[in-house]
Amino acid sequence: MTSFPVDLVLLVALVVTSTVVVMLYLKLRALSASQTEYERAIGETAAALETAREAMAVLNREGRTIITTLGNKIDEAHTLIGELERRQFPVSSPRGGTGRPVSYERRS
Repeated sequence: MTSFPVDLVLLVALVVTSTVVVMLYLKLRALSASQTEYERAIGETAAALETAREAMAVLNREGRTIITTLGNKIDEAHTLIGELERRQFPVSSPRGGTGRPVSYERRS
């Protein structure tokens, strides 16, 4: 009879241990499913960041090209403006003036 209480305590301990093991198994399975989702999400995020990096590189290259082209066009415009001013107001005139029309407006 003395072994019955000991067996009962061991049986209760076995049931509690089995219950805890089953609960841990279920939590580990849920964690594994979550980990798979996290890995997928991290993979998609990495791919999106790589795409964004490539887009920024292309934008940077195209921006440099546009800036260079605009700089060249501005230089051409300045040259053209100078040429137009030289044609409109020649440096030497037959009357000996500067070639620019005289403005009679008073500047304040």
